[in-house]
Amino acid sequence: MADVIALVVAAIAALSGIVWIALGIAGQAGILRRNRYLGIRSPETMRSENAFALANRVVAPGLIATGVLALVAAGLAFTQRGLAGIILGVIGTVVALALVGLLSGTAIRAAAALPPDPEPAGCGAECGCGGHEEAEACADDDEDICGTGTTCGSCEMRDACFDDDATTRA
Repeated sequence: MADVIALVVAAIAALSGIVWIALGIAGQAGILRRNRYLGIRSPETMRSENAFALANRVVAPGLIATGVLALVAAGLAFTQRGLAGIILGVIGTVVALALVGLLSGTAIRAAAALPPDPEPAGCGAECGCGGHEEAEACADDDEDICGTGTTCGSCEMRDACFDDDATTRA
């Protein structure tokens, strides 16, 4: 029975190690995009694509090393089997998990240190849409091309420009 448990511990450690190595490589290469499931996800890192990329780039080398540690723990659990394999596998996996937590905290602090992204330009920042004050560049005789009751020159973010009462129109 202990051999079976050691194999299960080895499988969990190996799977964790492979995932951490893959995430580390993706973060270092910059191919990991902001998403709900993978990478360092916190309010600080999810506020922009730049913050998410920075956090995952910062954590990448440590994540790869932690993945290797988890693979070593899996190898020990597999080769030792029995009670020794269970103990070595569990200790190695717990240490690797703790390191991932510490590294993630460092990455979150790095993302929090980034200055906030500038507000996007467009309909919401021009001509009084979305609660902003009316800009001087908007003349009263400009055509209402957005259909929002304002004279916005850009309609790329049209739905974001409507006031609460204007969102109910069809």
